[in-house]
Amino acid sequence: MKNTFLRLTLLTGVAFVFTACPYMSSVPISEANEPLNEAIFGKWVAASDAEYDHPTFYAISEKDANHYEVVENQHYDKKYNKVEYVMHTSTVGDKTFINVQEAAGGDYHIHMVDIRTDGFTLWEMSDNIDEKFNSSAELKTFIEKHMGLSFFFTKDEKRYIKK
Repeated sequence: MKNTFLRLTLLTGVAFVFTACPYMSSVPISEANEPLNEAIFGKWVAASDAEYDHPTFYAISEKDANHYEVVENQHYDKKYNKVEYVMHTSTVGDKTFINVQEAAGGDYHIHMVDIRTDGFTLWEMSDNIDEKFNSSAELKTFIEKHMGLSFFFTKDEKRYIKK
């Protein structure tokens, strides 16, 4: 029982990190006009959860020329439940951000991402940010101006590895 509770707690935490960042925006940082980075295609799991038998994982593939399809696979009650997202990247300065939205629509989850051949790391925008933006240009300008400040991102970065 204790092991099941621990596993569910950890899986919920991983899902929260990727899909429920504290800051959400009604607009993306930019329109989806950047080409896809094939290094991010595949099946990904949080490095901290790689040892578990049934970790939450994300399957990332091409949706179209500028969008990724992201399928969250969370194990619960002896099976995997799936939630579909659409994602695109936006470059701000020399940093790459991802704009993640549920496939059915809604607000965008915004993360800074560092994509490498052996994995990627996500930083989520902090809940200290409470500004709302009416346009992508306003959001991008705000990020450019403040992303170097200590309050801008949460302290917990999440590393994902390919499985």
